[in-house]
Amino acid sequence: NGYEILMKSLLMGEFTSSANQIFSKTKPETFIENKRVFMGSNTHPKFLYTHTGPNHSPYNVKCRKDEIEQFHTRLKHANMEMKKDIDIIIKNNPDALIIIAGDHGPYIVGNCLMYNGFQDIHNIGRLNIQDSFGVFLAIRWPKSLRPIDNNITVLQDVFPSIFATLLKDETVFDKLKVTPNTIDARNAIAGVRVEDGIIVGGKNDGEPLFLKR
Repeated sequence: NGYEILMKSLLMGEFTSSANQIFSKTKPETFIENKRVFMGSNTHPKFLYTHTGPNHSPYNVKCRKDEIEQFHTRLKHANMEMKKDIDIIIKNNPDALIIIAGDHGPYIVGNCLMYNGFQDIHNIGRLNIQDSFGVFLAIRWPKSLRPIDNNITVLQDVFPSIFATLLKDETVFDKLKVTPNTIDARNAIAGVRVEDGIIVGGKNDGEPLFLKR
């Protein structure tokens, strides 16, 4: 059943191919219409997770000539969809807590594929890692809450921050915060990893993943 695959995927932290086969039958326009009906309802408290593009490159062995332009087009459409979603939510649920987060990078540099087996580790640098794992994160907190979000460093910190904020207890965040290390099961970046914001391996070994301006 669809709900069983969905729950299993949520617990695993990854949507499997089985989930795609079940849920990909819904037309995009039907999905958008239904989710906005749900977003526009203010009859009871609710939680909604929705996945919106722009998606990554199609894992080509080599990037297409217009890979960046194609991603830009998909990103533009995704942003328009998300902005309208947010407008609907705020209009009907002004106290809503909204999280906009990416789950991975665009994969539009290098060879648009997993680097392992295609790139020497010494050629993997900061841009390659950011391209695979750098994600956007924005949280819209209700005015009634004082957010505890100063120490968010990885996506897994978001819900510890939310729980700490709702409970008004900073110690909750410290207890639930994860060690900010990358775990790359598919070895997408040829063995390079990030530990507490510092690159380990590759041509930027020992340097921070994100540079301060």
